[in-house]
Amino acid sequence: MLINLLVLVLIFSASLSAWGTERFAPQNGILQLPLNISEMKYLSRIDHIRICIDPDWMPYDFIDQRGEYIGINADFHKIFAERIGKEIRLVKTEDWRQSLDFVRQRKCDILSSATPTAERREFLDFTHPFNDYPIVVATRSDRLFITDFNALPETTFVTVKGFAALDLLKQKYPKLRIIEADDAREGLEWVADGKVYGYLDTVATIGYQSQKHGILNVKIAGVTDVHYTMSVAVRNDQRLLLSIFDKAVDSLSEAEKLTILNKWISITYENRADYRLFGYVLVGLGVPLLLLLLRELVVRKYRMKLQALNKELEQLSNTDALTGIANRRLLNHALEKEIARARRYHSTFSAIMFDVDHFKAINDNFGHHSGDHVLKAIADLASATIRANDLAGRWGGEEFLILCPETDQYGALQLAETVRQKIQSHDFGIPLRITASLGIAEYRESLSLEELVKTVDTALYDAKKAGRNQVKAAPCPSLKEVCPL
Repeated sequence: MLINLLVLVLIFSASLSAWGTERFAPQNGILQLPLNISEMKYLSRIDHIRICIDPDWMPYDFIDQRGEYIGINADFHKIFAERIGKEIRLVKTEDWRQSLDFVRQRKCDILSSATPTAERREFLDFTHPFNDYPIVVATRSDRLFITDFNALPETTFVTVKGFAALDLLKQKYPKLRIIEADDAREGLEWVADGKVYGYLDTVATIGYQSQKHGILNVKIAGVTDVHYTMSVAVRNDQRLLLSIFDKAVDSLSEAEKLTILNKWISITYENRADYRLFGYVLVGLGVPLLLLLLRELVVRKYRMKLQALNKELEQLSNTDALTGIANRRLLNHALEKEIARARRYHSTFSAIMFDVDHFKAINDNFGHHSGDHVLKAIADLASATIRANDLAGRWGGEEFLILCPETDQYGALQLAETVRQKIQSHDFGIPLRITASLGIAEYRESLSLEELVKTVDTALYDAKKAGRNQVKAAPCPSLKEVCPL
C-alpha cells in the first residue's frame, strides 16, 4: 500500500529517472526524429554533442567515484542520444558555476537541464520543458501541515543558493521571508535544528538528501503553486541544435517517463536503506494530495460538462458555418503558428489562395442556393485532395486558402494544379462550367502574416488577370523568379 501510494504521489509530483552513464551513444545510430534537411546536415558535420552538468546535484545530476554520469537527467539524455543518433559526451566540471562558465565560453554545447532566467538567456536558448516538479516544503516532523503559504508572513524558509525557482517563489509569495543555504544538506539541517521553519525544494531532492545525510526528523508539510521546470539549455549560437533537442523532448511519451519512474523507485542507495523517509514523504504529500483528489471527484462531472461546452464553442468559433471547414479565424491562427515554427526551426511552408471564377454569375443565374452548393462542393473537393497535415479553410465569400506545412513552392504548385483540375472536371449540378483561379506563395523568414497574405493574394490576382482557371506563383524565395509549373 505504501509503495503504491508513493508511486501515486510521485506521478502527481514529477517523473523521476534512473541511473545513466558517462557517455550516451545511440543504440543503432538511426535517426528517429522528424528532422529537416538542415538539421540532418548539421548532425552529419558533428561527431558528438558536449554536455555539462551540475556534478553534485543528486538525484538529478551526479558524477560518481568511477567518473560516470548518473541521475534523473542522465536517463533522459540517454533517450535523447538514441533519438538524435549522436553520442552525448560529458565534459567534466568542478561545480555548477563552472558548467555555466563552460557553456558561456562554448566549451559545452548543452546543459543537462536548466530553468530559463534573464541572465541565462544572454548566452542560452531553452527547449520545451521535458519535466517539471512542484516545489514542496519540508518541515520538522512536529510541525502542522501548511495549507496557505500566504498566511505565514513572519515565517522564515530556506532554499539552496542560486535556486532558479527562487524568483518564482518570491513572486508568488511576496510576504514570505526566504533565505539561502550553500547546499541542500545545510538547509535541511537548519530545518531539523529549528533555525528555520521549512526548506523549499523538489520531493526528489528532499528525499535523497535527507536519507543520504541521516536527517530523518523532517516531513513534507506542504505543496506550493510553483513548479520547477527542466529544459535542455542549448548555447544560443546553435539554433539548429536547439530545434533538434526540441524535437527530442517532444518525442518523450508518458509511458517512457513512467518506465523511468519505476526504475528510479526501485533503486536502493545503500545496503541498509532507511525506509522511514518514505513514510515521511507519504504522510506529508499523501494527505494534501488525497484531499485534492476528493475535491476533484466532487467537481469532476461539472468540469467535464464545462469542457464539453468549451470544446463545442471552440469548434463553432473555428468552423465556417456554410462549408464545415476552417474559417478565417482558425486559418489566421494556424498561419501565425506556422510562421513562428518556421522562424524557430528555419523551415518553410506554403499557402494556396483560390476563388471561384465568375461566382457572381452563378448566384445571378441560378440563385444563392446553387451558389452555396458550389462552395460546399469545392470545400469537400479541397478537403479530400490535401494531405493529412494540410489545412483547408474558407477565407471569405468565394475565396479559400490552403496551408501546406513543410512544403516548398514546387510542392504547393503540384497540389494547386490538382485542386484546379478537380474543380474544372467536377459536375456541380448546374449547366455551367465551374473553374477556379489559384495563387501560390512560399514563406520567407522576412515576411509578416500580413505580407504573406498580400503576396499570395497578389499571385491569385495574377492568375485572374492572365485569363482565370490557372495557377500562378509568387516569386520563388531562392530563385527570385516566378516558379514554373
